[in-house]
Amino acid sequence: DHPYFKREGNDIHLELPLSVYEAMLGTQLRVPTLDGPETINIPPGVHSDTKIRIKGRGVHRAGATLNEQGDQFV
Repeated sequence: DHPYFKREGNDIHLELPLSVYEAMLGTQLRVPTLDGPETINIPPGVHSDTKIRIKGRGVHRAGATLNEQGDQFV
């Protein structure tokens, strides 16, 4: 178990709290990943159930190619 990452297969999920203003106006945020922080764009008008995918930032299996690596969903 991890305090904020949840694993589903090779994918990592992170719940990111936003203020009402960030959700309405959009913003750029740095989020933690398994490989270090990554900047993501939050589009204006985002809904609470929206998932933003960061390709290739999930679990890495030994000897895996980029196509076999999981993603991170925020």
